[in-house]
Amino acid sequence: MRSLGRRLEMIRALETLTRARLWLNQDNLGLASGDMQLARDMLILIAEGAPEDEAASLAPIVDRLNLAIGNLPDAPVVASDDLEIAWRQLAEAAGP
Repeated sequence: MRSLGRRLEMIRALETLTRARLWLNQDNLGLASGDMQLARDMLILIAEGAPEDEAASLAPIVDRLNLAIGNLPDAPVVASDDLEIAWRQLAEAAGP
């Protein structure tokens, strides 16, 4: 049951990143940054309660989100690329 709960939270984080992608496409950097930070914080909480191997798989996603957040507002194109990579990694980690 815990595994199902973690997976649901990962899907919620993925949804939040999807919204951040939309905000970036609309040049709303403030809302994009806020959603990226929210998703990052969600993933950190998920990792804290997850088995070691699952937590290790989330670490690169959190790192990539930190890069994306750090690139705003000065380099939104680079932030968008980092966000896209994090989104794909999380989609893969959340599974089918």
